[in-house]
Amino acid sequence: VRITAATKSAEIGVDNDGGYLQTVTDGGGWKFYTSDGGVANKVAQVITSAGIVTKQYQPAFHAYGATSATSGADVIYANTYVNTGGHYSTTNGRFTAPVAGVYVFFWSAIGNNNNDVYRYWIMKNGSKSIANSGNDIHLRMDTLATGSEYATNGSRVQMLALAANDYIQIYFQADSSNSTYVGSQDDYMNFGGFLIG
Repeated sequence: VRITAATKSAEIGVDNDGGYLQTVTDGGGWKFYTSDGGVANKVAQVITSAGIVTKQYQPAFHAYGATSATSGADVIYANTYVNTGGHYSTTNGRFTAPVAGVYVFFWSAIGNNNNDVYRYWIMKNGSKSIANSGNDIHLRMDTLATGSEYATNGSRVQMLALAANDYIQIYFQADSSNSTYVGSQDDYMNFGGFLIG
């Protein structure tokens, strides 16, 4: 335990080589520090005096810009708005879980203007076979009514329990093998997620 008058704080734990907790009495709040590979004093979490919790290293990503519209293929999103920790790959379209936990994922798309049903599956470790899901977690977009109008923009959200190193990706398949719609900026197709805990 250490009391520091200069920073008006109290610290509990092991400095430099281990983690510690710091109370900030000047302005209030708490700071949780960790030591990561010899890097001491890394702020892992902050709780402000207003109760707001920030975790700057919490795994999160939001990818966009599908590189292909082909049916029967994994969707690879070439760009990211956010990629905290670098756990999403713009090369293979996969998010790899850095730690075990419950994650929330979302994906969105728009069907093309063909007479078809467009399906965008969430895949775990390359398989639709996800425990307790009936192997059928997908966003479905249908243009069979007219065959000439784009399917309405759609989104899907799914919570999944993952082990460390499990990977998640989106797979696209149209019932009649038509390609999906990819716009010039391709902001129609998105994929993202984050760790809950």
